[in-house]
Amino acid sequence: MDLSITHQTRRLRGVVQLPLSKSVLNRYLLLYHMGGGLKPALSAYPLAEDSRLMYSLLWEHRGATYRCSNAGTVCRFLTAYFATMSGTQVIDGNERMRQRPIAPLIEALRQQGAQIDYLDREGRLPIAIHRPQPLSPPPLLKLPHSLSSQFFSALALTGCRWPEGLRLHVPQHMVSMGYFHMSLQALAAFGIPYKWEGAILQIPSAHPQSEIGLLSRVPADWSAAAFVYGLAALSHEADIYLPHLSIDDSQGDAIIRQWATHWGVYTEPMPEGCRITKHKNTALPPTPLRFDLRDTPDLFPVLAVLCAASGRSCIFEGIAHLRYKESDRIHAVRQGLSACGVLTRVETNRFYIEPSPPGASHAHPVIDTYDDHRIAMAFTLWAMRHTVTLRGAECVRKSFPQWFDQCRKLGFVVTILSP
Repeated sequence: MDLSITHQTRRLRGVVQLPLSKSVLNRYLLLYHMGGGLKPALSAYPLAEDSRLMYSLLWEHRGATYRCSNAGTVCRFLTAYFATMSGTQVIDGNERMRQRPIAPLIEALRQQGAQIDYLDREGRLPIAIHRPQPLSPPPLLKLPHSLSSQFFSALALTGCRWPEGLRLHVPQHMVSMGYFHMSLQALAAFGIPYKWEGAILQIPSAHPQSEIGLLSRVPADWSAAAFVYGLAALSHEADIYLPHLSIDDSQGDAIIRQWATHWGVYTEPMPEGCRITKHKNTALPPTPLRFDLRDTPDLFPVLAVLCAASGRSCIFEGIAHLRYKESDRIHAVRQGLSACGVLTRVETNRFYIEPSPPGASHAHPVIDTYDDHRIAMAFTLWAMRHTVTLRGAECVRKSFPQWFDQCRKLGFVVTILSP
């Protein structure tokens, strides 16, 4: 689906309903199922497609193969979960997911006693997981510190399923460490009494609680909220209420509320959510803005488009692993900004946005989303400057299916160009 998006007044007022945090919810769904919880009723909640997929594969799956689409969390968490089970389960994904890393997780699980075969290419999906042969005592598992915390989280969340638990070395400088801490908080919420010995995490054999009320505690998604902050930052003025968004939760992307103050956007905690406001344009410092995204990689697309649309030079660090997300996000963002007339430069682990001269931006850019939800939502921000066309805009369903409906509520004109 191709969409044309524009905004006439650059004044934003209203209420934006965010989806539940898919990062928190997917961890809770996994642990709830591990604890023997009955199928929960989630129809009343706004859910990301990834969470619906996790829910479906855990409680509604039929057939021989678990198809994880391009959902890295779903694929890696279920791989670790099924490695503890009897029988044989096959896991596969779409073509992009088949290109994304899985081998380090498979190797760690094999060390633990998992029996896993590659069905096509070595180190890539699809895989077949068979009845495990647990080792006694369990080995100390070590993974490269350069890996996403998703791999470490998959092992930690499912460690209680092994007869003698699991021992995991946790490097000090893990990528996206905040998401690993989120996994530990989920373990605590479900009554798993993990403990530390220096840098070694020990997960005992235990049975997670399956009290359904835990699912009602999942907060709204800060990763989705970041795009609303981006729109507010580019507005002339904004007053937006975000229900169920809490500043006191564990989501690392909540740092956007601090970074948005560079553009004069401020957050007011409310009893049942947050209010974000902008009353005047803020003069940005003449020096380039710098962001280290090692722990918050999902903020790269929105911050990159925000800096570019506001005419700011910017340096992003800690971005190398973004090449292995739903798309190669470094390439996708660079191509999109080029279509907007913005100059960029890339090094192995840095991304530079050059200051744009007056009149350099293109009036009606056409953006390829690369079937990546965060690319589509990020370049929606450009509509605060010029009309923008997004190709393949339906990909937003992965994390924020109602994104364009919420944009309309804020005054955007969203036109379907092709179904």
